[in-house]
Amino acid sequence: MSCKTSTINCQCGIYDTEYTFVDRGDHITVQAPTIRWRNNSGSLDFCKFKITDAGRIETIRNMIENDTLISDDYTLIDDILF
Repeated sequence: MSCKTSTINCQCGIYDTEYTFVDRGDHITVQAPTIRWRNNSGSLDFCKFKITDAGRIETIRNMIENDTLISDDYTLIDDILF
């Protein structure tokens, strides 16, 4: 099965970065930016999530199509991932 990779630009703290989405049909893998704190210093890092719920997959596909991290019903990408 083929996969489709998409990105949506964002800002995470002081970093200009992006969310990466890999749509494999039956699930979507999301690589989300985060700030990793060590002592008193923060650096850009990424977390990966595998989304398998059909409703959430459809919401993410709509976000990708609209190039935004918020859906038509005001669901944020973080509400889906966390």
